[in-house]
This record gives sequence, C-alpha cells and structure tokens, in this order.
Amino acid sequence: MFRVQDLLELPSFLDAAVVAGSSGLDRIVGDLSVMEVPDIESYVRPGGFLLTTLYPFSGQPDSLEHLILRLDAARLSGIGVKLNRYVWDIPPACLEQADRLGFPLVILPADSDFSLHINEYLSACIRENNKELEHRNYVHGEMMDILLRGGNLGDLARILSGILHRAILLIDQDFSCIASHPARKGEGPLLEALRRVCLESTAEFQIARLPDCCIAVYPVRYSSENIGYITVWEPDPFELTRLEQITLQQFAIVFRVIIQHNIMVENQEYRNQELFFCDLIYSAVSEQETAAARAKMLKWRLSFPLSILILQISNNASGLRERQNLIRLLREKIEWEFFPGAPLSNTFWVEIQSSIAVALNDEALAVCDRASDRIAGILRELGMDEFYMTLSREASSLSDIPKCYREARYTLELAQQMKRHGLIKFRDLGIYRIISSIQNQQDLWDFCMDTIGPLVEHDRRHNSDLVRTLETVIDHGGNLKAAAAALFIHYNTIRYRFRLIEKIFKKELSDPVTYQNISLALKVYRFLSTE
Repeated sequence: MFRVQDLLELPSFLDAAVVAGSSGLDRIVGDLSVMEVPDIESYVRPGGFLLTTLYPFSGQPDSLEHLILRLDAARLSGIGVKLNRYVWDIPPACLEQADRLGFPLVILPADSDFSLHINEYLSACIRENNKELEHRNYVHGEMMDILLRGGNLGDLARILSGILHRAILLIDQDFSCIASHPARKGEGPLLEALRRVCLESTAEFQIARLPDCCIAVYPVRYSSENIGYITVWEPDPFELTRLEQITLQQFAIVFRVIIQHNIMVENQEYRNQELFFCDLIYSAVSEQETAAARAKMLKWRLSFPLSILILQISNNASGLRERQNLIRLLREKIEWEFFPGAPLSNTFWVEIQSSIAVALNDEALAVCDRASDRIAGILRELGMDEFYMTLSREASSLSDIPKCYREARYTLELAQQMKRHGLIKFRDLGIYRIISSIQNQQDLWDFCMDTIGPLVEHDRRHNSDLVRTLETVIDHGGNLKAAAAALFIHYNTIRYRFRLIEKIFKKELSDPVTYQNISLALKVYRFLSTE
C-alpha cells in the first residue's frame, strides 16, 4: 500500500520538493496519471496522483486558482508539477488551499521524466505485492501448522507474538483474558481499558495509548457477532504496518476456528454430562465401577454418600451459551474456593428440566451449607435475585440416586408453591411432606376451614392479620415476647391479639389437642393458599 510519502522516496522523486499540503503525505496512492486536459478530475479515479506540466492552463493563470479544490473533491492523493515550461509559478491561492486541505503539492525537477516516474512506481508496487504475497504465504503456513497440530489459543498467542515481535493478549467477548504471550502481571486495569476502547470505537484496527503501554486491538467476528479480540501491546507507542495488519487479519481466522472448535467440544461435553446424569437418575447404569469410570472421564469423582442439589433461577439467561457460561462460572467458583488443587471435581453440574442439578459427593457434602451460601451470593452479585435451591437426602449407592433426584425435585416444587427461598432440604420439610402427598385436597381444605375458618373469616372482614400473628406465636413455641419481637410490635399488642384470637375460637389455646390441630391447620392453609 503506497502513500505519497513512499512515492517521494523513489529514486526519480528524490529531488522533488513538497511546497504545500505536507500534512497529507500519508494519503494512499492508487495509481499515477498525467494531466492532459483542464477537466482532468473527470478522467481519474480516487487515489490517483497527478503528474503535470500544467500545459492545459498555459496562458490562463487565473484558472489555476480552483484546481486544488477540484482535485481534492475528486479524492485524488496529490499532484506533482514540473514548472518552467508552460507555467512558471504556482498561485498563492493554490498553495493556501493545498495546506488547508492537506493535499500534497509537489514541485518536480525540471528534467523529470513522467514515464520513468510511472515505471518506478509500478515496479515498486510489484515488489510490494510480491513481498505481501510472500508474507501471506508465510503466515498461512504458520496458521496451518497450528490447526494441523490441534493447537490452542496459547499456541496462537505465542506464534503471533514471534511474528510481530510484540506482546499478544487474546480476549474473549466478555473481555476476559484467554491467552497471552508473554504473560503479563496485573491484567485487570488493562482489560478494563480494553473494554472501554472496544466499546467506544467501531474501527477495524483500534490504537490506544494507555498510561503504561500502547495497545492495538483487532476485533474477531463470526457472522455479525464479536467473539473476541486480538490485542497487541508494548510499553512504547507504535503503529501497525500493512504487513502487521495482514497478519492480524489472517490469524483472526485461526482464532475463529479454535473458538468454534472449543464451543463444539464444550457442547459435546455438556451433552455427555447430561446423558450420564440422566443414566444415573433413571437407573440406566448399575455397576459401580462403570459409573465411577464414566464420572472420571467427565472429570468428576463419584463417591458416596451423595446428594442432589437443584437450583431454579427465575431470571436465568435465555441463551444456551449464557446458561452454559453461568454453570461454568458457578462450578469453577465452588471448586476453586472449596477444593483448591483437587485433581477431580467434587461437584457435577448439568442443566435438566429448566433447572441446574448438582451432584455433591462426600467431600462436597461436608461443605454443603457454606457452598450453597456462596452460590446464593454469586447469583445475587449477578443480579439473579429470584431463585430456589433444594437438597435431597443422602444416597449410599447408585440405586438411591433416582430417589434422591425425585426428592430434590419434589422439594423444589414445594419451595416454589410456598415461595420459600434459600436452601431447603428434603429432610427438613416435616409435615409438609405428608400434606403435599395427600391426594384429596378438598378434604384438606375442609379440615383447615373447620379448624381455623373463623380466624380466616375475621381477617377477611376486618382486614386484620391474626392468622399470621398466630402462626408466629406457634413458630416461637407460644412465647409471646419472642413473637412480638419477630413481628416488630409491642408486647401488649400481641397479648391483646392473642386474647382476641382465643375469643374468636371460643376456647383457650393452651389445650394440647387444640394447639396441635390449629398448628396443623395453619400449615395446611399456608400450603394450599400458595398453590
């Protein structure tokens, strides 16, 4: 790619002088033309550089005053003039226009040979094209070597760094570092700066000078989507040459291929994981050794006792990639924080029935409560505040796993009906396990209304909250003082309400049978009211 500056470095141009428009010396030269007619702009292409004696303007110096304006409007790259044959001086107006527009105006030596200028330019273009072709072939060979060897993004960064003799940082679409060469410490500020640069500009090659380095960023696209960025950086300011730009463009192909291959492999791994989990919960695998071997292939240590945790996120990501990324994030956070250095994962994560199911082996069960709190914290950090989490009882063998999955799923349904968030364990469901299993729901409702119907009706008619008050008192073992604190009301207020409740029931609640019946009816009422 020739610029005006490159043209002036050819032997036949060495004695030429730029008299105006020097700020435009980086304009691209597409070809050389000779001016033979006054309306030359009608016969040239954008990027052309004119060679002329100004013969068409001989004896008409006034007509030169608008020449530069016309040539710049036609998007020419510049003009080289040989004086002292037909025109002796360049009008000041032309010089002023050339400087203002950054349109290079070059005075050629009196003995300039236009044919020699054109031949030298064409020869230089051929040499440049040959050099570019050789470079493309070399880069292509390096690319094919990466692909044929099954290389990864780390290989790409290392080889690209060797070709450009600069540091390379490969970034994914979420602006996380996925490979670099050489390794750079303290990537956080650089990655944040990269995010700003990429989001603020749509240029193909983006150059930015940061406090401690200069970076060049090339977005890698697949269809219309940005799938990552190739970043070149070094401490001192620099510009990318034409060959360096070609190198980045070609290596972006390898970047795309590797990323797409990784996605395909990852999708296949997810399918294998889902298939194995389904085999476990539907009793399709019965041999302990076979199951352990398959688990090991999937980088999970299968051991007992084992429990199933189910996570249902109401505002979960809708796209497959987003859901997979969320599962990967949760799994990596839990494994890194609770089992650092473990050769195999202690948790096994899959997406099933619009939920995330996690199999927890014996090591994971030992930290289950803390791990579930961490999962909840991560989800809240991501803005996913509406979620349910349930845990089955422990399985002691493969044959128990289907039952554990059903328990976790069943507990999830109850938690959703009752709007109970946080970790809910099947073993802690208590009476709700029995209530929810009764088929005749009408009998349950009749029992509920026969027992606490007057209190429900009083709340409806007076817009009061006595049912909740009584629930709180029972939840606190009849301790009115503790119940008042839980409801944030004065002790005298709850004493008054409790006496009113006994008046509505027309009996004292100190009777054990009455107390038990009302307690059970309240649980039935709460369960049926949330369906």
